Amino acid sequence: MNALSARFQPLHDPGYIATLFDRLIRRHVLVSLFFEGDPTRYISTIMSLEGDNATVLLDTPYPSAAQAKIAPGGRIQLEARVDGTALRCALNVRQLVDQQGMMLIRTELPASVDYAQRRQGHRVRIDTLAVPAEIYAADGMAYKGVIYDIATAGVSLVLEDIRPFLNTEVYRCTLYPHGEPSFHSRIEICCRRHDAALGRYILGGSFVELDRRLEHNLNRLVTEMERQLLRSRRLPANSPENKA
Repeated sequence: MNALSARFQPLHDPGYIATLFDRLIRRHVLVSLFFEGDPTRYISTIMSLEGDNATVLLDTPYPSAAQAKIAPGGRIQLEARVDGTALRCALNVRQLVDQQGMMLIRTELPASVDYAQRRQGHRVRIDTLAVPAEIYAADGMAYKGVIYDIATAGVSLVLEDIRPFLNTEVYRCTLYPHGEPSFHSRIEICCRRHDAALGRYILGGSFVELDRRLEHNLNRLVTEMERQLLRSRRLPANSPENKA
């Protein structure tokens, strides 16, 4: 199988897995299918989620030789990329569906998905979650704000004052995600701007001096932040969980 160049983490939340698949559907993403013992990459698309997101309907794969390899009870390996993320999983084939002469594939929604954001992947905008953050100026004074967006490559903070921070300089930073341990790191400033809509400043920086433990914690943190964002969009505005 052609491995994707990303650091994968397993996800087991059915709601979040369904959200990922829904994103593939809405973006009309071409997915890659693989079969055991066959190095050929077959191409398909995910057509829909069915039965309260319990099953997945795949379009006829190309090349057509794939059809001879698919049978109920069999397994398909799926890989895809969307919005700066990569995912891979195994699909259990439940049924073959003949639709106007085209063979569609109905599979179970996978119980787990390996998911990763590429190192230079897209930033997740999470300012609506109001995740607190602090960045420390050269004199040690802490400037408080919230996270504007985050990726495994860097983070942007919403602050009232950015004057003490200079481009290309490195500063200590602490993030305080809801329900998660605080994350301590150093960031190199790469952008400073005023956001007229927010009426405040955006300070952006790249994570530096990360060891393997911090990289692991950061990957987990970015994934959890996106989970919380997706969860907040699904919950009613007055939900106690949404206010947590």
